[in-house]
Formats: sequence, C-alpha cells, structure tokens
Amino acid sequence: LVPILIKVQELQRRLLTDTAQEVFARSWNWVDAFLQCVHGIDSAPYRMLRQALMARRALILLDGIDEGGKKREAIERHVTQVLAPQGHVMLVTSRPNGMHEELFKEHFLHVRLEPLREEQQLEVIERRIGKGERSSELAKYVRERVPLDAQTGSRVTNNPLMLSMCISIFQSRQEGDARGDTMPAKVSDLYDIASRAMLERVDLKERGAAESAAAVPHLTSLLEATLFQAHLAQARIIEDVHLSRGALTMFAAGKLAEIDKLYGAAFPPDPREKELSIGDYVEIVRDGKWKGRRGVVIERKGSRFVIRLSNGATSKPLSREELVSSGGTEVLWRAQCDLNVVPAIHRACHTLPSEAQNALRVVRHHVAQDRLPLLSLLEAEPMRVQSSHLSFQEYFAARAICTGTHRLPEGSTLPWQWSAWWANVVRLGGGMDAFGHGLLRLVGGTGAAISLDLRKKIVGGDPSTSVAVLVQLAKSPSLTGIDTRSNGIDGEGAEQLAAAVLGSNSMVKFSEIPLQEIRADELITLDLSAKELGPAEGRVLAGLLSGSASITVIDLRYNSLDTESATMLANIAKEKKISLCG
Repeated sequence: LVPILIKVQELQRRLLTDTAQEVFARSWNWVDAFLQCVHGIDSAPYRMLRQALMARRALILLDGIDEGGKKREAIERHVTQVLAPQGHVMLVTSRPNGMHEELFKEHFLHVRLEPLREEQQLEVIERRIGKGERSSELAKYVRERVPLDAQTGSRVTNNPLMLSMCISIFQSRQEGDARGDTMPAKVSDLYDIASRAMLERVDLKERGAAESAAAVPHLTSLLEATLFQAHLAQARIIEDVHLSRGALTMFAAGKLAEIDKLYGAAFPPDPREKELSIGDYVEIVRDGKWKGRRGVVIERKGSRFVIRLSNGATSKPLSREELVSSGGTEVLWRAQCDLNVVPAIHRACHTLPSEAQNALRVVRHHVAQDRLPLLSLLEAEPMRVQSSHLSFQEYFAARAICTGTHRLPEGSTLPWQWSAWWANVVRLGGGMDAFGHGLLRLVGGTGAAISLDLRKKIVGGDPSTSVAVLVQLAKSPSLTGIDTRSNGIDGEGAEQLAAAVLGSNSMVKFSEIPLQEIRADELITLDLSAKELGPAEGRVLAGLLSGSASITVIDLRYNSLDTESATMLANIAKEKKISLCG
C-alpha cells in the first residue's frame, strides 16, 4: 500500500479556501482534491497517487480529525459516507475528546491507545535522567503527587506529553532554576512552567538575562491573545490576521469590536422571495430557541429547510420567513467578509502605540526565522504557523479567557453551546482561578451581580463540555443566579452541576430554587410545583434541605425529577419530617 498522509488541519484550511472550492466540488473524493491542490493536477506525484487511490492500493492516513475545526463535521461525514463506502483503506486518528464513535462504527475498527503504565513511566524517567536518587525522587512525585486528570481520575503523566513536560520541569529545578522549588500541583501549572521556561530560554539567548525577564510577560500576553483568536476561529493553523486581532485585543479592543460589527456581523439585505439552495449559509431570525444562530442548509422538506449549525446541532424544519440568507455558501460569505475585515484590521494595527508595533514586529521576526518557542513555522510569507501541540493552543486560549479582556464577536457560538473543540480549553481553565469570571466577561457580563437565563438555551454542542462550562461559571463570584431548566441535563452532568451550585458562595437563586432564603432558614413552606425542575435542581434541593432547620412543607408536583434525585428528597423528607408533595 502507498501511504498518503493528510493532516486534517491542513485539509480544513484547503476546504475553507475560496480558490479550492471548484477542485473539491468536481473531484470524486476530497483526498483526490487535496492531492490536486498540493501537487497540481498535471504533476507526476499527483498522477501516481491518484492511480494508487483508484486501484485501492493506497493507505489514507487522516491525522487529527479532532483538529478539523469548522469543517470537522463535514470531514467526518465525507470519511464515513464517501471514502469508506468507496472501499479505501484508512487510518483515522483523534484525541478521545468528542470522538463520534457511532459515526465510525459501521466501517471502522476502534482502537484506543492505552495510557502509559507506571513501570513504563519509570522507564522513560530513567532513560531521560538516569538511574539513581534523582530519578527516584521524580518517580515518587509521579506516583504520589502529580496532578490528576479531571476526566479520567488518573495521573496526567500517563500521557507521554505530560510526562515529558514533568521531566523537563524537574530537570530545570535540579539545575537551580528558582521557579522550580516545588513541582506543580495542577495541570495548568505544568503548562505554565513549561511554556515560560521555553520563552525565557530563547529570549535569554538573544537579549541577555536582564532584558529577558521584562520581555517575556509582554510576549506571553500577545501569544495568548493570538492563540485565543485562532481557537475562536477553530483554526489549527495560525495566520497573520490572528496575530493582528490578538494585538488589537490587547491595545484597542474597542476598535476590534467596531470592525467586527461593521464588516463581519450583519448579512446583506435579503430578498425573501429568493429561493434557498442546499449549502446556503443562513441566519435563523424568528424561531425562539435558535434565534441569532447561523448555519448551513442541509436538507429541504417541502417548503421548509433544515439547518446544520456551527456547533454541529441540527434545527427543526424552518420556513423561509424564519431565515435570512447570506447570499451564498459559508465559504463565499467568509471570503467576502475577509475582503473587508482583514484590511481593516491591518489598518487598525498601524495606528497602535509604538510598544504594540514593536511587539508585532518582534513576533513576526521570530516566526519568520522559526525561532519562537511553542510555534512551528509552516510558511513565512504569508505567515502560517501552528502550536507545537494543540494542547498548548488550548492552554493559552484558557489563559486569555482568564484575563477578562476578550469578548465574543456578535453571532459567535456561546460557551454553553460549545462543541468538543473547546473541551480541553474548559478542562485546563478549570485549574485557573479566574476562568469562570472570564467566561462571564466573554459573553458580555459586567458588574458585581450577574444572572444568566439559559432556560432551553443549552442546545447543540458537546453535552459534557456544556456542563463543564456551567460548572466553571458557577465558580465566578459575580454570578448570583443561573437558570438551566429544560436542557436535558441528567446523570453525571446533573451531579456535577448540582455540586458546583451548592459550592457557590455568591449564587442566591438556581433556576426557581431560592438558595439564599433556604440557607438562611427564612422559609417554612416552599411551593415549587410545575416549575420544570429537573435532575440537577432535584439534587441541589436535596443538598439544601439536608441543612434546613425551618422548612416543614414542600410541593414538588408536576416536575421532571429523575429517580435518583426523587429518592434523595424522599429520604431527606422522611428523616427531617418534612411534608413532601409530589
């Protein structure tokens, strides 16, 4: 078999390129189209690889399907509905986060790489450090004190990347690095120490120790702003426009918001009599639950249209009157926006203060010579780089959110509707104190008392990521209330959300439950009948009632509690002699 390696991040970039649309549209599959774009239709390499494809003598290696960004859903459908039925031999790789196993079940055998066992970790440590007291000290840290993965509960060093980071940090500490007097206690701390060490090392070589310490914080701020902008665009490949947007966020955030609103938000006037076609990019304007969301027409049912939204969710059939058209496909719309937005962003950067101009110049200079740590140069002109590992991009995106300076552009997918693309950002952010507050700021929340009405609004996206976002929001001292009813949150998700709500010191109301009044023993009777309470609300109420000394009667009829929360409430009511209806 002839191996054909395709990095999905690069495939996504080609799919989003206006000039490549005709090639992908006319080709018999996207692998063939990709090879045409890379090698040229008349080249010998393309003809050879095409022959191997047609003879089914190629092994197609699709690396990192979880890095498909905005085109991930489309790529997954093409792999499972076109390439697999055509009979190609394929190996598709992905991180576990958001892996759509059901989609691949029919044509693929699912193989999961096992985490490193303890003895394998020790072997790696000894190979890097050598046998002896030092390796024993690190091995003890790995066995007993290394941070746990919040999702699996296992030591994070069973991941080779995390183990390598731990070893590098340990070696830095042993060499007398003053920052390494203790090993990290959180996963986010591992990334922090590792990234700072790499940035300081390259800057130290070029500028000297005195200037290095002053330069790194500035460089780091621009780096995290840039990587956040790339992640927001669901881009694995970072381009100059992401760097420019990052600089504007730091030095002229109001100007960036103005540009986005002026050039990137509103669709052109839409003549409603114009017929919609499959593939058109539209905005939903009249249906309450989906109002303001944008997506692609994927099916027509009579006079109605089904829309696939940017987070992968699918709408109910909608009438033409409920939709506004962009005038064409998403690629054409974004290309048109870029014609206006990108030049406006670059013009705005020319008006930034000298310190910002200098920061941009230094970063571009380092990138062009492939001397900026954490980023790998793909192309110098125009600038195209990528983080050395996607997790570093996710880490810096989480850090950027913590600053509270970033805002989502109008029309963006909201955090509680995020896809699995954001799962690791939220997981890493969970180890950062300001992440929940940063999420509130991201959606425009201001002030010391913020309440969110998310009733029937947590639609689409990745369910576990949505719950993780809610848990982090509950940690913000500015959040005083949140309503999450009628969103289908149950099981483990309900348990996690309930624990976060009960652990909040600032929230006074959850859905229709008066947290503050119950905790203060101000209520004797509590009527919560027909309030659409679900499993999460039931668990929160059970936790509150167990500590209540005043409530004697509670009405919970006509709600949607699950068996577990209903049983918890019944047991507490029996123990505390509370009259429970429902």
